[in-house]
Amino acid sequence: MKIYPYSSIKTVNLGPLLFAARLIGFISFILFAIAITLLIMVPFLESGVITRELGSGATLTFNRPNYTGLALVGSLWGVISALATLAFSGLCAAVVSIEHTYTQSKLAMVNKLDTNSRKQVDVENQ
Repeated sequence: MKIYPYSSIKTVNLGPLLFAARLIGFISFILFAIAITLLIMVPFLESGVITRELGSGATLTFNRPNYTGLALVGSLWGVISALATLAFSGLCAAVVSIEHTYTQSKLAMVNKLDTNSRKQVDVENQ
């Protein structure tokens, strides 16, 4: 079992485009994983007050900033960009697949014409 994207697509002429489609697909999976991680981290990024005892009655208090909104925006951006890059890589893979199908049908047609012309020459020679 192959785990890279578009593993069943084959090509002769557009190898670099197929490689780019696979790479972009892999990047989209990474972006989606980052977005899910940010969504999981949202409850832990809320603001809060931290107080430390320094000794002899002195305390240190500071506020922790709220990063919840930043995590939500980053997660939304991650999902949207992951879907966009996945769609683009799918489009690239579709172009490669169509080219391969077209090339194979043309080769089959040429072989068929070549075979028919050979049969015709053989019949004329007899």
